[in-house]
Amino acid sequence: MSDRTLTADDYRALAEFRYQIRQFLHFSEKAARSAGLNPQHHQLLLALKGIPKGLLPSINEIARRLHLRHHSVVELTNRLTAENASCGYGFRSQLIDPTGTWHGNATFEPFPQ
Repeated sequence: MSDRTLTADDYRALAEFRYQIRQFLHFSEKAARSAGLNPQHHQLLLALKGIPKGLLPSINEIARRLHLRHHSVVELTNRLTAENASCGYGFRSQLIDPTGTWHGNATFEPFPQ
């Protein structure tokens, strides 16, 4: 951490930046709701759609990207198709299958275990 003391201008800039983030989040939540999506599910779908090439869409990776706990992401995926797949790393991991089409209030059942 820097020993630099923040000035009043620094605090104003930080406050404005945080305000703009909150404005965007509010807009995004409102847009998700108007499309019939829960805002948290919308964030999950965005994380899945935008995951960088080379990363597997695992529960752990999505939790890391959304700054959520593992079990919270598991709960969010209850309405999405999920399957257990071997990752090729000698262990099993739950991967999220983002190929299903999301329809507002539709319920997606997970593949049989």
